[in-house]
Amino acid sequence: MAQETKDLNTLLVRLFMAVPLFHELGKEDLLELIPLAQKVPFEAGDIVFNEGDEGESMYVAVSGRFEVYRWDDAQEKVPLAKIEPGEHFGEIALVENVRRTATVRALTPVLALRFTRSALEQRPVLAMKLYRNMTRILAKRLRSTNNEVMCQAKRARQAEKKIQEYEKELSHWAGKLGV
Repeated sequence: MAQETKDLNTLLVRLFMAVPLFHELGKEDLLELIPLAQKVPFEAGDIVFNEGDEGESMYVAVSGRFEVYRWDDAQEKVPLAKIEPGEHFGEIALVENVRRTATVRALTPVLALRFTRSALEQRPVLAMKLYRNMTRILAKRLRSTNNEVMCQAKRARQAEKKIQEYEKELSHWAGKLGV
């Protein structure tokens, strides 16, 4: 039994080392993290949480895929992201005490690890290291979002310019036709 636990811990440490959220954590930190993780399986189609739900945990995908989405004002589904093995989601519930900002659904059968705020608060030094890594990842996502917004703004300006050109041409032809 002791050898099985040691082998499992070695395997989990290797898994954790491949997850960007856990980069820069030492082996001792990772061994301290293992008992905080709850293994949670989901079937394809299962909702992990809905936008607006209260949250106090984050997840790391071990296997399978998730989709992240929101609903717009017209009740149309707006895809935000796909979560692959090694990626995490739900961290905003740990960083801020707010309701879930999106819905997450399993696309395939998946295994995830859940970390609760209360479990992490029992290990404040380890939690600080995780929050630092989360901050780096969130900053990278924010930069990516900013770049996407800038691209959309540029496309919107180009579209507006084309509309103005068409309106000018339409006005010209309307004048010629006496309309």
